[in-house]
Amino acid sequence: MLHYEGDTAEYGISEKALYELIQRNGIPKQYSGIYAYVPKSRINELLSMTSE
Repeated sequence: MLHYEGDTAEYGISEKALYELIQRNGIPKQYSGIYAYVPKSRINELLSMTSE
């Protein structure tokens, strides 16, 4: 399960779109229990590029 709070609403994308973006760009994940955390800076960087 991917756990990400923040910019999905700001950028207007679904959690599935975010998941696919992470997979496509090979963003590293850190696991803690059932959650997988990703670097917020990388997500923001990719989402800001797609919204321009």
